[in-house]
Amino acid sequence: MRDETRYNTGKKIRREVVGAEYDDVIQSSETEFSQPIRDWTTENVWGTVWADDTLSRKTRSLLNVALRGRDAGYPAPPAQTPAC
Repeated sequence: MRDETRYNTGKKIRREVVGAEYDDVIQSSETEFSQPIRDWTTENVWGTVWADDTLSRKTRSLLNVALRGRDAGYPAPPAQTPAC
């Protein structure tokens, strides 16, 4: 069961961070499959992690960009390595 306070906080923070226009696109593109995932993300990522005041939003955004950029720059390790 979702925590409505965290969910509503998450919706507000997501809209402030990504912008109203992009948030509208996100909401209008929801499907029956993606809605539960988006609800969970809104409550737990935006409503909990991003709502925590330990890091500023600017710092949190920079960490997000840096970590995503790092992942894009290196190939993933193989799931299996051949026996030699």
